[in-house]
Amino acid sequence: MLALRACIVAASVGVLTGCASKYHAWDGVKGYQDETLESGRVKVSYTAEKFTGWDRLDGYLNRRCMELAQSTTQHVVVEKVEHTYTYAVAQSEVSVGAPVRVGGGSMDTGIVAPTASHHDVLFKWKLASGICSAAAQ
Repeated sequence: MLALRACIVAASVGVLTGCASKYHAWDGVKGYQDETLESGRVKVSYTAEKFTGWDRLDGYLNRRCMELAQSTTQHVVVEKVEHTYTYAVAQSEVSVGAPVRVGGGSMDTGIVAPTASHHDVLFKWKLASGICSAAAQ
């Protein structure tokens, strides 16, 4: 019985930790992006699932700045960090709702099954961004 509980706990932890975004380049939905500014500095951003903590996203910004500096010995900082939410809408054709009674108030009205129809699904993403700068030593 103890082994069964341990397996359930391990599975639960795996499911919960799977919600946090892993570090990777932009894949069209989430990941890091870079933009070179006229000052020669680089603006970095990271988009991830809404369940990812801001501290993790800030760490991803710092990691990307270090990669762009081509060395972990060069000291870089991320300045002007901003945290915002972004939204994306996608079309879905999944059955929605539950069977619904239609008609008047009497009990002899019909029941309509859930239907498949196009509907919008709203996705909420976290977006952290900042400017990579060399740190004063």
